[in-house]
Amino acid sequence: MTFNVSKAACILIGSLACAAILHPVSGFAEEACTGSVATPPKISGMYIDNFDGWQSVGKQAWVGYAAGDQMIFDICSVDNTKKFLIAHNSVDNQYNPGKYSRFEWFGSNGQLFYCQQVFDATSAADAADFTKTKAADSSDANDKGCGQAGQFPWSQLILIAR
Repeated sequence: MTFNVSKAACILIGSLACAAILHPVSGFAEEACTGSVATPPKISGMYIDNFDGWQSVGKQAWVGYAAGDQMIFDICSVDNTKKFLIAHNSVDNQYNPGKYSRFEWFGSNGQLFYCQQVFDATSAADAADFTKTKAADSSDANDKGCGQAGQFPWSQLILIAR
């Protein structure tokens, strides 16, 4: 667990020294997704969510912790204009290890929401393909719009540290 807690701390501070320790060259699952992108997500910070979990978003990774499970997603690419990022699921994640995810976000009335619209793509390109999996619908974020059939509510992010 020390490794994962250390990684979460490194994500917040964006330290290159942390990145070198946590991502040894031989440890990459895919060279294109090293968890180090030129432009960090505009929503970088540490949050609690409305499902009693915490989320840490930074230049290297998105880390979530809820119900005793920690999930790490190394960031491959970020599109702050379209408000989404593509990430490689850690091989240590309990769900969909080694797959790719697309996290989408939006703000409304001073609130910030996110949706992990894609969580099991076979490649970063597939996760980013909006023709394969359409964008989440943010029109009723508290009740639905997230998920391939839009059946899940979006998760609200409550900032605790930037």
